[in-house]
Amino acid sequence: MSEDAPTRCETCGQPCAATPFGPLCSWDCFDVVPDDPAAAAERMAGAPAAFAYFLRLGPGVRVDDEG
Repeated sequence: MSEDAPTRCETCGQPCAATPFGPLCSWDCFDVVPDDPAAAAERMAGAPAAFAYFLRLGPGVRVDDEG
């Protein structure tokens, strides 16, 4: 595969840029749990960082029920 070839999201198949979390285009696609238990565990471990990345939250931003 050429380096110029577009990357496709592993969940929805849409063209996307590479992310630190693999070929995933959005939080919605990241949030789909893989069938493989090891891949699911790896994805869950990276969830807080992925949430901040996909929602473009800056350092120190808290997201909780309290506002």
